[in-house]
Amino acid sequence: MGRSAVLVRLVGVCAVTAVAGGVLASAPVSAQAPDARSSSAATPNMSVAVPAPVSGNGVTLRAGRKTGLKVKIVGVTAGGRASVKVTGPKQSTGKKGKKYSRVIHRSMTLKVRPGKYKVRALTVAATGGRDVPAVATKKLRVRKNKLTRFTVRYTLVTTCSGLAVGGTGPGGGKVFFKDMTRAPGSQCMEAVVASTLPAWSDNAGSFYQWCVGTGQTNNVVTGTGIGAGKVNTDNMVAACTSGAANSVRDYTGGLGAGTWSLPSLDELNALDVSGVGGLTGFSYWSSSQYDASRAWAQAVGSGGGSGWQFTNNKLDSTIHVRPVRAF
Repeated sequence: MGRSAVLVRLVGVCAVTAVAGGVLASAPVSAQAPDARSSSAATPNMSVAVPAPVSGNGVTLRAGRKTGLKVKIVGVTAGGRASVKVTGPKQSTGKKGKKYSRVIHRSMTLKVRPGKYKVRALTVAATGGRDVPAVATKKLRVRKNKLTRFTVRYTLVTTCSGLAVGGTGPGGGKVFFKDMTRAPGSQCMEAVVASTLPAWSDNAGSFYQWCVGTGQTNNVVTGTGIGAGKVNTDNMVAACTSGAANSVRDYTGGLGAGTWSLPSLDELNALDVSGVGGLTGFSYWSSSQYDASRAWAQAVGSGGGSGWQFTNNKLDSTIHVRPVRAF
């Protein structure tokens, strides 16, 4: 019989070595046919590029590592302790899994599964008032591979529940009005008195026009009720370069400039009736306008008690003023 060639099919048997940059090089391995007399074939040299592993600090990141909810708590008064409750779907697929619920008291990053969550912030008791969240409840959606961020922002709302008319307010003035049915921040009012520093007096040199500027002879939108004094004063200062409202806004006593207002007509009357503001025998401007050329004023009662109200000419009448503030 004549000799016949035996064809040998090579399968990829290689010795593998790693090289820098994630490139693998294969070193060929020769194979021989069963018949030693047959010729051998070799796999040609080749380079195979593979992606470099994604890693951080030598640790391979796993999918979904960044999924979570970051809650940041700001604005809580020193000594206060916020309580923020986060609720959402259960974190396991098991039948016994419970819905997610966690209460935190400081800024935290929560590792949670994707889904819909609710953040509920509670009011914090604080010295001189309450820390109230600007947004008490917020619904958020946490998505896969995404860190969802939400800031719980608190602001201090002062309260006067422990004060009585005649007591000393946060600004160092005397409390002349109290109504706890009103919204926080407007439940009480205090007025500057002689003992508030720097001193405020009703001496002969403390007379003011209602307004010097465009508000002298033009309408300035003002109200008469309790709580209207601050907005009235804002409107007056915008329309007047100087005058009654400007003088009280410039007063630096108690909590500083910009915190005091000219009382509305009803606020001025409440101050007069209370008998605690030290108003005696003078007439005082209110921040309530009557018409384009006149504004309301009040002549206080002798030794306290309700006086009488009248309109006064904005342009050339000069009388006293008394700063007040709501809290």
